[in-house]
Amino acid sequence: MPRGHCSPQRYLFSASPEVTDADRVVPTPALGTTLRLEIATTMSDRSMTTRLVGMLAHDLRTPLSSVMLLLELLEGAEGLTPEEGDDVRHALASARSLSEMLAVAVDTLRLAEGALAPEVDEHDLGEICRDAIGRVRARGAQAEIRLEGEAAISVRCDANLTSRAVAQLVSAADVVTAPGRAVRVRLSAADSTARVEVIDEGATIPDELREALFDEEGAVEIRARQRPYSRGLGTVFGRRVAEAHGGRAGVAVPPDAAAGRGNTVWIELPLGNKHRRS
Repeated sequence: MPRGHCSPQRYLFSASPEVTDADRVVPTPALGTTLRLEIATTMSDRSMTTRLVGMLAHDLRTPLSSVMLLLELLEGAEGLTPEEGDDVRHALASARSLSEMLAVAVDTLRLAEGALAPEVDEHDLGEICRDAIGRVRARGAQAEIRLEGEAAISVRCDANLTSRAVAQLVSAADVVTAPGRAVRVRLSAADSTARVEVIDEGATIPDELREALFDEEGAVEIRARQRPYSRGLGTVFGRRVAEAHGGRAGVAVPPDAAAGRGNTVWIELPLGNKHRRS
């Protein structure tokens, strides 16, 4: 039986001809008990997944750190040709990206379990997004990344988690946007909420896939079967970070998008007290 679904049949029937009709009906566990058992199994599976991913990330971190250290030393070495220097920088950027991928996978699961609590304080959203854009550029972005919108928006958030979430959204947008074209990061505020919109020029994500884009299982399914619309784990991580702050995440079509091209992936965060007073 697929997880999350219970059979509507509440009784098991014996095929033995030696029992009476009254004896033939054997009650199965009540629906509530069945659901509780399935929920407990799901939570146990997710906890095991978290531990396995965490163990894998930990085991990979030591050799990966050694590789990154050697590449950093090599990057500063004298006597490299321009081509060799480019190769070293590309390898170092790839190693840093892999390190962040491992961290995002672990933290996505920890956020889903409630095992990672944001360290909330008052921060400037523009500074957070500039830091996020810098992370993506350091890994070798192919698109032009622009920061647009309101200046000096104060938010209450974990600055490091939020910067990493925005970086994941920008990185995913960069992958689907043609080299030299623009990925726009737009900031806005309304009522008690600040919004970060990441606007790309990739194939427009169909309505029926938009919700799945922010779900762990849905993101994996899209990557396997609808790859042109995939954003990897970045949108899931962005949603988990936003929800951990009491915010939301979503995707829409930009009003100025060309037919069949363009997406706006957004997250919302609570405004800070400084912004509300202003």
